[in-house]
Amino acid sequence: MAQVQGAAKPAHQDSCINKGDFTEEPAEDPVEGIGHVRAPGNAKEPSKAETRWPLRTVGMPPTIAPDANPGTRTPRLRFVVQKHWARNLHYDLRLEIGAVLVSWAVPKGPSKDPSVKRLAIHVEDHPLDYLLFEETLPEGEYGAGEVIVWDFGEFEVVGPVGHAAAAALGDGIIRFVLYGTKLRGQWTIIRTKMGKGPRENWLLQKIVDEFAVADYNPETEPASALSGKVPRNRP
Repeated sequence: MAQVQGAAKPAHQDSCINKGDFTEEPAEDPVEGIGHVRAPGNAKEPSKAETRWPLRTVGMPPTIAPDANPGTRTPRLRFVVQKHWARNLHYDLRLEIGAVLVSWAVPKGPSKDPSVKRLAIHVEDHPLDYLLFEETLPEGEYGAGEVIVWDFGEFEVVGPVGHAAAAALGDGIIRFVLYGTKLRGQWTIIRTKMGKGPRENWLLQKIVDEFAVADYNPETEPASALSGKVPRNRP
């Protein structure tokens, strides 16, 4: 599987889901078995220069990743959705906020259907150098299985009005626009009080716009957005 230069392999995966797919109404502890991330032992706090890299260098179309927001010239932040065949298949949404990738495990994957709300379990942050991690983790290692970059691109926070990404995260509601290869348009992710486990349960939902798709299933777009690889399905 493709490995992007500079993408470090984490010591552990944070979102290895052991209980099978979750319903939209989680059990008392729907995140049992999700591990803790550990930054690579040689990781250091990145400088501002190191935290920006052009998505074009890994094949991002310029129409999806322009240099800056029109009029403001403010660089967008980056996002990735990784698909992980651990003991159970799941997707991980990661948004660049500050100097880390704030992460949610989305068991059923993102839906482009605005009528569908997906459970998104807030897990521990990942280092920025995990952004384009795509590799097979060997058997016997925590989180063993294939990881692909299912989608990646840039995003910008558009709500609540006047809120930066970190402030919106703290308030428990982020409305954002994705500029990815598969996911486009406006989305919202909201913290809930569902479940009684140790982690926060959020809901990820597409907002109605021209990029919405009724009855969308992420399995209809199986290929890696980074390498084009279609991993084998695991039972």
